[in-house]
Amino acid sequence: MTRKYWKVNISRARKATHVFAIVNGIVEEVYNPVDWKYTEDPRHIGRCEFMGVEDEHTTHNGKDVTAFYGKSQNPVKYINM
Repeated sequence: MTRKYWKVNISRARKATHVFAIVNGIVEEVYNPVDWKYTEDPRHIGRCEFMGVEDEHTTHNGKDVTAFYGKSQNPVKYINM
């Protein structure tokens, strides 16, 4: 699931204007986050989730973004664009 259970710095995440769902280096969906919060799911204590709206007018879907993150094991990246 894209919007839940991320291990992020919540203060930094709250500054994000967009959240990209990336599969195999390709942008599949773009969200405009409305709020971030720590999850209440007891299986994922300390992780965060966001509430947001899918950006249906984005020009980023289908773009290859592998150059931004390389081979890092951390799935979260903060990129100023």
